[in-house]
Amino acid sequence: MQNKRTDQRELDQFADVADHWWDPRGPMKMLHRINPERLAHIRTQLTPGNHDALPFDGLRILDLGCGAGLVTLPLARLGAEATGLDPTEKAVMAGMREAERQGLEVTFIHQTSDQLAADGAQFDHAVCLEMLEHVP
Repeated sequence: MQNKRTDQRELDQFADVADHWWDPRGPMKMLHRINPERLAHIRTQLTPGNHDALPFDGLRILDLGCGAGLVTLPLARLGAEATGLDPTEKAVMAGMREAERQGLEVTFIHQTSDQLAADGAQFDHAVCLEMLEHVP
């Protein structure tokens, strides 16, 4: 899915690793390692002082440039109505498979942010992690 804000080489790069995204020893191993810190930071910023098991319960959270959902799925596990958005179809499909495997209800959308905005989608919060450097 290419437009003026996507680079086909970047999309291809992420499509090539999509099937190994959830392997903690695979090509995304650094993201796996830092994920607990990223999620702790998101939790602190969005729900300061909330120590509930489901701190994001009732919140609609968009993970912009989600890849295969390394952040999207934990957001859902913490109670969010989580939506992952990514222009790389193979990554989105890998995220869907992993969400199903984990028994999580997550919405994945193979689309660009421009298209999502044009559709009028609304969220309480959005996260965008390790993505901007891949946008031309």
